[in-house]
Amino acid sequence: MTRTLLLLRHAQAGRSHARVRDDFDRILTADGQAQASAIGRRLREEGLVPDAIVSSPAERARETATLCCHELDLPRTRIEYDKRLYEDNSVDLMPVVEECPEQARTVLIVGHNPGLERLVRNLAPDCGNLSLGTARVARLRFEGSWVDLRPGQATLMEVIQAER
Repeated sequence: MTRTLLLLRHAQAGRSHARVRDDFDRILTADGQAQASAIGRRLREEGLVPDAIVSSPAERARETATLCCHELDLPRTRIEYDKRLYEDNSVDLMPVVEECPEQARTVLIVGHNPGLERLVRNLAPDCGNLSLGTARVARLRFEGSWVDLRPGQATLMEVIQAER
């Protein structure tokens, strides 16, 4: 079975805000909110509606996933939160991918750099000089099951950037 993995870096977040105490609580800027909505619309237009969504629990990723879901006409209750997507950048994200629901053909993962870029390079080593800016999606394709996916087995099809 052909599978699609969509790796979305969260939209633009503010550096400081009165209610922000630490990095985990950083919220999207107004531009970031527009970016998140725009990338959701772009995914819908491209027919890339995910069967499952996994997001970092950090506020900027949560907001990005929620706004994306709204544009994809998906309930935000579809989003599963996984703290491994936010933890120390040295964490290997492969287990997050391997645990995706077997029935899902397309999965959207919303997270942070450098972890997402490292995951793309691990799965599709011939991806070139990849740079995932805010609200950009790396679309990877592979054959097989999530649990059996190994490094080097995916192909980077494109990096999608939303038009606003």
